[in-house]
Amino acid sequence: MAILSLNKRDYVLADNVATNACRIAEKEREFTDSLEESKKYSSVIKFVLEDIRRTAEYSSDIAEAVINETVQDVISENVSP
Repeated sequence: MAILSLNKRDYVLADNVATNACRIAEKEREFTDSLEESKKYSSVIKFVLEDIRRTAEYSSDIAEAVINETVQDVISENVSP
């Protein structure tokens, strides 16, 4: 979705990507906190969750670049009579 927002120069889509990336980080923390350290695969699950979170953060960085590049267009659209 981040790459699509970049290709389309879509401010709204980029904003949604950034918002969802924050939600993913929150869900990762909730899930990680709920894991029991004694479980056989808890460390593997934590590594996978961390990788997913980092991917979401990279997507958010792309979305932020799109937002920065398109914000002037959005402002112009809202100011025009």
